[in-house]
Amino acid sequence: MGLHRLLGLVLVSAVLSPRPGHAQRVEPNRWFFHADPYLWTANVSGTATIGDVTVPVDPGSGGLSSGIVFLGNLFVEVGRNRWSGIFEIGTVSFDDSTVVGGSAPAGTGLGYSYTILLLRLFAVYRVTPLESPHGVSVLAGVRFNSYDMDVVSWEGPPDQDLAFSEGWLDPTVGVRYYTPLPGNLMVTAKAEVGGFGIGSDFAWSAAGVLGWRFSRPVGVTLGYRYKWVDYKDPGTVPSGSFAYEGSIHGLMLGVMLVL
Repeated sequence: MGLHRLLGLVLVSAVLSPRPGHAQRVEPNRWFFHADPYLWTANVSGTATIGDVTVPVDPGSGGLSSGIVFLGNLFVEVGRNRWSGIFEIGTVSFDDSTVVGGSAPAGTGLGYSYTILLLRLFAVYRVTPLESPHGVSVLAGVRFNSYDMDVVSWEGPPDQDLAFSEGWLDPTVGVRYYTPLPGNLMVTAKAEVGGFGIGSDFAWSAAGVLGWRFSRPVGVTLGYRYKWVDYKDPGTVPSGSFAYEGSIHGLMLGVMLVL
């Protein structure tokens, strides 16, 4: 059984586990703070089209890297009673090489490098009562996606050196479920959709996280996250239109601080 499938079974089992009678509850009229720096061991897979030239956004496709990259992320949530706000930032850089498609002559080789920056700003409203162990919340906000690319021809025509940045905002809505479990464990599941043709044509993401608090304020988290985006914007780069379609998915490992 693969590691990803095993993690999925653990998370599902955690959600279906019986709840203790003394489950942790949100304290009314008290501010709370939650910080979670984590590493996302992500598989990045997709394509970026610059004019008529298509380049894979896929570390490892050219054989220069393993295919898995590490996104450094920081998640912060601050709130009181039913309302809270979320700020999250993540970034990664990688490079590789490939033989391109599109209108470029056959055999044209390109070296490419990417820096990806992801930002989230969300307002959160808890729908279920504060005393309930089942925390269901709705989310609304924006995602900022930034892709910095440097594409260089290394063999065959055309002789090309193109560097540019592309960034856009996606309005996003979502839902989140949280509940404590026996043994100082907790599970969180969330799903979000966005873009709607305003930024991306469409984007969605889903994640499940299992946390363990080994002391009152400090714990560790293990989870899995998937993000997919389809974005097109004509006439934004020197060579013409830009389009990106792809996914980022993989395991997450972090440390949490809850006050």
